[in-house]
Amino acid sequence: ALIRSGITRTWHDPQLAQGQLINGCLMTVVCYVSAPGLRAVLLQTMCVILIFGMVSLRARETRQVGGTAIVLVLGALWVQLTQAAPDVDMSSEIMKVVVACLVFAQITVYSYNASDLRSRVIREHRAITQAVEQVHDLLVHDPLTGLFNRAYLLEQLERERQRFARSQRRFCVAMIDLD
Repeated sequence: ALIRSGITRTWHDPQLAQGQLINGCLMTVVCYVSAPGLRAVLLQTMCVILIFGMVSLRARETRQVGGTAIVLVLGALWVQLTQAAPDVDMSSEIMKVVVACLVFAQITVYSYNASDLRSRVIREHRAITQAVEQVHDLLVHDPLTGLFNRAYLLEQLERERQRFARSQRRFCVAMIDLD
């Protein structure tokens, strides 16, 4: 409802991805504790949640979600240890949770690096775009008067010719040479 209403557009995370990921991990851990027969599948599900969810996060958010997932799984292990049933092999459960935490940490590191790289690419793209705009501005303005030069005129004529070719609406050009 928040996303559909448009309220979240001004928020740092407009799609609420971080909250959804943490909620998904929390629900998975609750199921992990309460459904012993599904524990292996639930750990795999949590990996999938993290892999596909962290794609849209910023670097800092990636660390927060990954850390939260690890803390939640370790908390689930603690609950298991305090309420250990006699038929459960705790050494096996500890090993599964340790491996899951290592996988979550790897997912977090890779997602963090990808987010950091994406941020750098966006910054560099902006810098290149600004540089291209500056070069274009230098190309179409006369350095002495600051007025548009012949290159700009030719660019505008070509744009009008293309528009004429698409719409068949005529145009007229008047040139005056002032010396």
